[in-house]
Parts: sequence; C-alpha cells; structure tokens
Amino acid sequence: MPDSETQMLTQPRFAPWFGLSDNVQQPRYQIEPLPASIGEGFRLRLFVLDASKSKEVEIGRQIFTSREGVDNTQVYQEARDAGESWLSEF
Repeated sequence: MPDSETQMLTQPRFAPWFGLSDNVQQPRYQIEPLPASIGEGFRLRLFVLDASKSKEVEIGRQIFTSREGVDNTQVYQEARDAGESWLSEF
C-alpha cells in the first residue's frame, strides 16, 4: 500500500458538512451534567481546533444516563472512558 493511502487511513477525516479544514488540532472532550429537564446523567461533547480558521468546533456528543443499579459516579466514569478512548484514536 502506498504511503499516501496509509496516511489517509491513520489521520482523522471529517465529513465535509462539519466545514473543517484538513488542519485540525487539539482534540478534547468535555463532560457536563444533563439539565434536570432531561434527567440524571452526563453529556460527553467532542471538540477539535480548526487551526486554519482559528476556531474550536464541536464534532460530536453523546448522552450517558443512569441505568437501574448504576449510580452517577459510574455513569460519569463511562463518559470519561469514552472521551479518553476518542482521544486515543485521534
């Protein structure tokens, strides 16, 4: 496989509707409690810095809610693990 194809497979590629350039950096995640109107749990938000446009862009989010027999500490840990897993793949 040519080097250019290998590089394409290992670098993150974003859908054009995100409006991002190819120069994305500083991935991060943020975990925040859900509003009371939604219920108990946490929202995981994923961000990258689009260096060409000098702005941070949210590229995804996922909601983690409590299940029977699971407390908020465990739900927070699941969201944190998911965020760290995303960073490790970036």
